[in-house]
Amino acid sequence: MKILLAGSEGFIGKAFLDNLSKDFEIICTGRNLTKENKTRIKIDLVLDDLNKLPEDIDIIVNLASQQPSGINVSWDDLYKGNVISTLKLWDYAREIGAKKFIYISSTSLFNQSSPSNKLRHDSVALPLTEYGLTKYISEILLKVRSEDENIKTIILRFPSVFGDGHKGGLVKTFYDLAVENKTIDVFNNGKIYRNLLFKSDAVSAIKKCIENETLENFEIFMIGSSDSLRSKEIAKKIVKLTKSKSRINLVSKPSPVDSDIFLDLEKSIKKLNFKPSSIEHGLKCFIEGMNNEI
Repeated sequence: MKILLAGSEGFIGKAFLDNLSKDFEIICTGRNLTKENKTRIKIDLVLDDLNKLPEDIDIIVNLASQQPSGINVSWDDLYKGNVISTLKLWDYAREIGAKKFIYISSTSLFNQSSPSNKLRHDSVALPLTEYGLTKYISEILLKVRSEDENIKTIILRFPSVFGDGHKGGLVKTFYDLAVENKTIDVFNNGKIYRNLLFKSDAVSAIKKCIENETLENFEIFMIGSSDSLRSKEIAKKIVKLTKSKSRINLVSKPSPVDSDIFLDLEKSIKKLNFKPSSIEHGLKCFIEGMNNEI
């Protein structure tokens, strides 16, 4: 099976390659790839014509994404990087007769959830950020384009993904402070519930989609950890696992993520045979990986 991986330079893309290079023939694409060859193609999905991409691809996995980080990321950047690039890649997949198009979306499509009202594949989206809006627009357009087409279009909605090798995010921030025994400031008084996805579970979910032959023409799956924890509990677990002397300081200042996230994974578990790990298990794997880097 031959897979084209868009966004291979990113954190999840690298984890995908580390874990699945022996299982599939993978063609990598990216804007900043060096040492181009038959399996590494430097291409800008927004600016470049995609006719330089191979035509014998079975499945496209789209991890390419314009993140909202940085003060110079405009709406135009987000729209082109998340919507235009996705549509161009899907059109390419249709033109070459690919069997499946897997798009990595985000739980940032949603505002709020609770233990009694978990986010499902069919929950009504209400993005409150421009990034979330571009992901939602991409989903809508993929659904429209997938009608009456032979290519199966699969959307996986991820929460924040963490793991060794990731340069930012909540877990890495808390970890860096913990290993130096520095005070850990937890915003929103530590009350916000987070669902975080360890990198190996993210890769596992994508692999399940690649190998599943029973999926419908258009499918959406929620992917995440088996539990949601308050941010202060995540900080406490990191302090304990690192045997840190850090003090946890709860502050009222709002965090970039200020909505509780609870996910209903029933469809993913039943239809994809996805086996979610707990956040604590992911944290243990993350810290083990960080220790191996030292």
